[in-house]
Amino acid sequence: MKAQDLSQAKDPDLRGSLAAMQRAAGLARKVAMQTNTGIVIVQDSELRYITADELRMEAINVRTITEEVGASPDSVIKNSLTTAGVAVEPAGNMTPMKKT
Repeated sequence: MKAQDLSQAKDPDLRGSLAAMQRAAGLARKVAMQTNTGIVIVQDSELRYITADELRMEAINVRTITEEVGASPDSVIKNSLTTAGVAVEPAGNMTPMKKT
């Protein structure tokens, strides 16, 4: 389903699922940075490993953008993910991967 489909769903739980997945993605990124581990995302239909250092740099960039444009961090992240076509898989379906 696309984000627009979710926002127009009749089921209130389904409508709220996109926001829940975005919160979960943000928490996964935060935990990955705290534990110095990476995450795996799907971007452009490909699996992509992102290191904790890359996540930290991304977080710095988001903070800088939010300060410059006065937007909330959530809206900046949401717009960035939407623009990049990034889908974050639910954590229960992921197997930790080591960078080779």
